[in-house]
Amino acid sequence: MVYELSEGKPPYSEVNALKALYMIARMGKPSLSERREAVVSEGAKRFMDKCTVMNSWERGSAKELLEGDEWVKWAGGREGDVEYWKERIASLKKADSKVATSIKF
Repeated sequence: MVYELSEGKPPYSEVNALKALYMIARMGKPSLSERREAVVSEGAKRFMDKCTVMNSWERGSAKELLEGDEWVKWAGGREGDVEYWKERIASLKKADSKVATSIKF
């Protein structure tokens, strides 16, 4: 979800959904584009990395990931703040007109 919000599209969106799932399982998440890499917070990047550890024995549980991450605590406090997210998406759209075009409120 963080990747999709950052890039404005799901990972490996250039292929069909089943193939994309296979690619994620085999190769992991794709890197953020250079444009997004510069604007996505370090906390969001760390959270994405924690969630996408390929070896499930090394990856934290959903509870550990959600309760133990400072970025999630910060972002979770804003989940009901629709105006904040509208402004955030608008700033991404302004930075890159192709980003977040599929996100609607």
